[in-house]
Amino acid sequence: MIKVLVGLGNNQPAHIFATCRNKDKAAELLALAQQHSNLHVIELDVTDFSKQQDVLFKDISDVVKDQGLNVLVNNAGIAAKFTRLGLLKPEQMTDHFLVNVTAPLMLTKTMLPLLKKASEANSAAPLGSSRAAIVNVSSIMGSIEDNTQGGFHPYRCSKANSAAPLGSSRAAIVNVSSIMGSIEDNTQGGFHPYRCSKVNY
Repeated sequence: MIKVLVGLGNNQPAHIFATCRNKDKAAELLALAQQHSNLHVIELDVTDFSKQQDVLFKDISDVVKDQGLNVLVNNAGIAAKFTRLGLLKPEQMTDHFLVNVTAPLMLTKTMLPLLKKASEANSAAPLGSSRAAIVNVSSIMGSIEDNTQGGFHPYRCSKANSAAPLGSSRAAIVNVSSIMGSIEDNTQGGFHPYRCSKVNY
């Protein structure tokens, strides 16, 4: 997704903030930041609801100032590699909900003042990414209607709350970027796979 955004030429965002758990393991991301001065790489543990999220807010605020943040993409997530209900453990459920449900909600809460600033700074623009928007990256496994195979119970449960499941191929990322760039009042709250179609919950 970051590669697509920095490759938009004159249409790329003025600032892109990419978070990672460990900069030492994000060589490709750091290399991109060396090539694009508008790309800012920040370490973040999404489950650190006080210190790290507050630091992230300050780091972004120092850059965007009164312009605020136009788009927040909640992309972090975990998925346990098991399918059998008989092997399910309580801590697997709580871990998935902590990262996949609680963390995006708390990060959205932290970033809300910056999203409001962007909305106010672009009040003449229609509702959407040109003003302020939140994109929750999910999975097709978050669709209740599409659940024909079962299994992956913690992941499916934790992702059923999210509104925008995306694919992982380059075509998927390009399509997702186009969705993010065209979020309007009539598309918000949708469940949009990477093919840009719409899936029912």
